[in-house]
Amino acid sequence: MRGDTRLNGRHLRALRTLANSSSDFEPLAARPGVGQALAEQLIALGLVESGPCKPRYADYGTGYRLTKAGWEALDENGPFKRRQGSA
Repeated sequence: MRGDTRLNGRHLRALRTLANSSSDFEPLAARPGVGQALAEQLIALGLVESGPCKPRYADYGTGYRLTKAGWEALDENGPFKRRQGSA
């Protein structure tokens, strides 16, 4: 991830959702809860990249997947990581 940019809950939830597409470019329609504006924010942060959809979704044109930095951000902010001070 670039610099000390902090991810909020929406970013993390979108990364987890996009992580389900593995290494394939999939359209946002296949990943409910991730809109175009949020995808563009993640691209600007270098966490997501866009490209041609895999053949199954060819009619959609553009697909999205995590970059190496996106996977690293998920590792750093895993779904079970607790906040400081929580039980």
